[in-house]
Amino acid sequence: MSALATAPTIFLSYALADRETALKITEGLIERGLNVWRDQQGINPGDSIAETVADAISSRDVLVILVSRASMHSRMVAAELSNALDRRDIEIVPVLLEAAEVPVGLAGRQAVYFAGSTVDVDRIFNRVMDGWESFNLNSMAPNQFESLVEEFLQSCGYVLERTDGSADSGVDLHGYYQDELQLLLPVPVFIKIASGRAQRVSPRDMAAFADYLKPRQGVGLFVTTSQLTSVTRGFLEQLRASGTQLQVLDAPRLRSLARVKGVTTDPSKDW
Repeated sequence: MSALATAPTIFLSYALADRETALKITEGLIERGLNVWRDQQGINPGDSIAETVADAISSRDVLVILVSRASMHSRMVAAELSNALDRRDIEIVPVLLEAAEVPVGLAGRQAVYFAGSTVDVDRIFNRVMDGWESFNLNSMAPNQFESLVEEFLQSCGYVLERTDGSADSGVDLHGYYQDELQLLLPVPVFIKIASGRAQRVSPRDMAAFADYLKPRQGVGLFVTTSQLTSVTRGFLEQLRASGTQLQVLDAPRLRSLARVKGVTTDPSKDW
């Protein structure tokens, strides 16, 4: 079967001990129309393994990681997971082949369980496609993503208003947080939204937002579908250390939280 036009691209991470299972999963996902990259096929003689793997992960939409006792002790799997977590805009789907202690980076993620049972490729395919079709942030128009963020934050208790578009602040929403007793907390919240992979959040963006927050004595929330580079993350930590109250809500975190709240990117929905 040819690759599905709107399907996510997959990076398969696994330990050598699970190679036979990985091959079965790879072939099954390809048969179902997905584009799958795995190291045995994607690394040529003379290539830098680390650079090739990093490049492959950076170009993929989903990392499917086979969890086993062997993989949780594999340096290569650990490096691949770390690379994916650094990207922050990639969906991570754990597939549990057996009971194993998982790292913090996998905790709380919706997994596919096969411990003690035969691997069913359909279940992996359905999990990948369910996450992609119901929450494909990168396919959304900017105004649709902004409406999604607004709905999600309101479902979490925020009372929000749209910021005047004529103001050159870059802030899209502002308001207050309302607790479970329906009391508005006094600290104002300012939300800046950046959508699309091409709109990378830079240290300059962070600095401008921090300057905006200072005289207003508020909390800043940066919501983005793009990844934060290591430089930007380091700069963000510096801002926090200096007293700036600034948080970042990235795509994987937004996906998982919004699913809990029942917010989706259903294209038929009237935004």
